[in-house]
Amino acid sequence: MPASELSRPGRSRPTPRGCVSDWGWRGALLGSPALLVIDEPTNGLDPAGIREFRDLLRDLAVAGTTVFLSSHLLAEVEQVCDRVAVIVHGRLIEEGPTGQLGVTRRRVRVRVGDQDIEVTGRQLARWPNHREGPVFLVDHEIGRDVNGVLVAGGVIAESVTVEQPNLEDRFLELTSGEDVHGLAAGR
Repeated sequence: MPASELSRPGRSRPTPRGCVSDWGWRGALLGSPALLVIDEPTNGLDPAGIREFRDLLRDLAVAGTTVFLSSHLLAEVEQVCDRVAVIVHGRLIEEGPTGQLGVTRRRVRVRVGDQDIEVTGRQLARWPNHREGPVFLVDHEIGRDVNGVLVAGGVIAESVTVEQPNLEDRFLELTSGEDVHGLAAGR
């Protein structure tokens, strides 16, 4: 349907949010802007639309357009942006390349059987760690070291996984002392 018909008197059919977004983006891109500022751009889009929009943003960046994206969907930000800034209460907390924002230290996730929880806790005490049931999160970057200590102590782990924190993990770490929920509620 042409956009001119949307405002025609007597027109009562609702317009899907994705269509409205699509028209807005087409208008914003007229004239090839040097800077594009967008806020929560994928709201209302289906998965195919989100992927198409991500591709569009990458193409714009390659063509020289600076894209300033504001979003609470940090997994989306991580896929699209090459630089990130964390702003809380109007204050810049940290800024830098997406993969280097905040503390990027890897950790080792270890899952053991219930019968091995106690001895695993003793064996892993050499590193800072946190236990969630039969899962230990160990602040150490090398899974082989952690696994070696467990095996030497007689524990065969069900799984040992090295995790690289994602942008959401790093955001939460950076803002852990901030009242982020109060900010969202307008307090």
